[in-house]
Amino acid sequence: LLCLSPLSPLGINWMICTGFLHRNQVLTRITHQRTRAAQIALALPGAFILPLLIGFISENVEFALGLLVTAIHIFTFAAAFHIDHIQSTVMGSLFGINAPLHARTALDARLLAGTGFLVLQITSYLLSVYAGFTLLPQLYLGLNINGAFMELTIPLLRLVIFYLSREMAILILWQLMVRQLAANPAELDLLPF
Repeated sequence: LLCLSPLSPLGINWMICTGFLHRNQVLTRITHQRTRAAQIALALPGAFILPLLIGFISENVEFALGLLVTAIHIFTFAAAFHIDHIQSTVMGSLFGINAPLHARTALDARLLAGTGFLVLQITSYLLSVYAGFTLLPQLYLGLNINGAFMELTIPLLRLVIFYLSREMAILILWQLMVRQLAANPAELDLLPF
């Protein structure tokens, strides 16, 4: 019956997904809460600006460098928090669309979507932690890069690794959905995102 409507199966699934996300404005409330938390976390590095300037003026480089590294860690943590919110919403939506395409019953689809989403979330977190906190420092040491440059760039590279690992998972889920629903490029251009 849904396939007889003017939209394609991809368009119908997309409408159901966005309708579910916006029902009772639950997504809006969660977004506001996470935005407030991210704003507070992003404002914290601003509290380091005055001591940082004092450290540079007094030529206390170690103190200034320590504050700068701390500010970068706080900024990257807040950015990762915000990126996680956006990418988790997208991954959850894509799992919600993909699960019924691979399950026989509604219960199986719910179990597959919930379990698959949790496994993907935990896997992406663990891979990011392993790559960012184990492999990246080893790479720096192998390249004989240490000191201030290492302390300033590692948090930023950890954020990039976190973002890219999750973005690759989203791309795989998207391609799986497009292939299962046999969507053509014209349909994809019509989706409102």
